[in-house]
Amino acid sequence: MDIPYVRYIGKNVFTDCLNLKVLDFSKKTDTDIPVLASLTAFMKSNSLEFVNETFKIKIPKNLYSKWLMAPNWEGLKKFLVEV
Repeated sequence: MDIPYVRYIGKNVFTDCLNLKVLDFSKKTDTDIPVLASLTAFMKSNSLEFVNETFKIKIPKNLYSKWLMAPNWEGLKKFLVEV
């Protein structure tokens, strides 16, 4: 899913999306990192498991370190892919 203009990801937006494969922010042209309300956005309902242990979040290489410093994103580090 190509989503370069998203500014906010709500706390349950991808809950139970078991077929989630890729979120692609790689075409992002500004340097603002989307607000991630909570890690639960990517978790199964009533669980501490992620919806898919192999999904990827593609981000621009030049924003990688800034992305990790933004609130809640460090918890998704294993899913972040620099492009």
